[in-house]
Amino acid sequence: MGKHESHNQTLHQTPVTWAVPAGAGGGAGELSVRREKTVGSDPKDGSCCSTHWTFHESRYQLGRYDCMAFQAANVKKDPSKRKRPWKKLFKYLLILFFMALLVSVSAITHEYGPYMGRVIDKENGEPIDGAAVLLVFYTKGIYAVSSYAGAIETLTDKNGEFSFPKKRIFTLHPFNEWWPYCHVTIFKPGYGSFPNHKESGPKYSHTYSIPEAEYYTVNLPKLLTDKERKESIMMFPNIPKRRMKNLIRLRGKEERVLGLTP
Repeated sequence: MGKHESHNQTLHQTPVTWAVPAGAGGGAGELSVRREKTVGSDPKDGSCCSTHWTFHESRYQLGRYDCMAFQAANVKKDPSKRKRPWKKLFKYLLILFFMALLVSVSAITHEYGPYMGRVIDKENGEPIDGAAVLLVFYTKGIYAVSSYAGAIETLTDKNGEFSFPKKRIFTLHPFNEWWPYCHVTIFKPGYGSFPNHKESGPKYSHTYSIPEAEYYTVNLPKLLTDKERKESIMMFPNIPKRRMKNLIRLRGKEERVLGLTP
């Protein structure tokens, strides 16, 4: 190249200003780079703006200096756009505060049980095997409105006995608290269900429940008419079907016997 021949290059960058110190391949001064601006360079000229440039797609070299480090050290930033770490910290603290507040007024987990007992025929005291025993757990919110939280189920054995170990229920119902007692249903085709049938019992002090850690005997009355049997069939629209498979199976059996379903 000639002594004063220039090398032109078009820059596609947002406007920045680099402060070039003395001895950085040229004289001290400032180098402005703007979008679509062509900058000329002369390798023999000692001035800052004519110092020899080599341009790359994402890295530039200014003489022997790496422009990436050079830019990080010398770009003049707008004071209004400076990072304020305390603002980010305040935002995180505010989020943590509201999360803690939400958790403190929410029903999240509660342990129930154990439950145990026996189901017998009210007339003769014989054990009733194969009866479905369903325990449902609820939370209560504003105006004591109940919300489903979980359920467990089993069948009575040949001695009419059932048992449930301690069970921890997990859910997230904001602004709710746990009902301290379970809601129990015991059903066997041909018998009045507990606790809905008026002759089933004995009724626990907390209606629709049975006591924890206490052996509890439940009497079911045998139903003699189809009308009584139809009235004893129960529906649970708010409980997932997978949580009461035995109850659904027995209910379907009773409906088929009574001609309610094919």
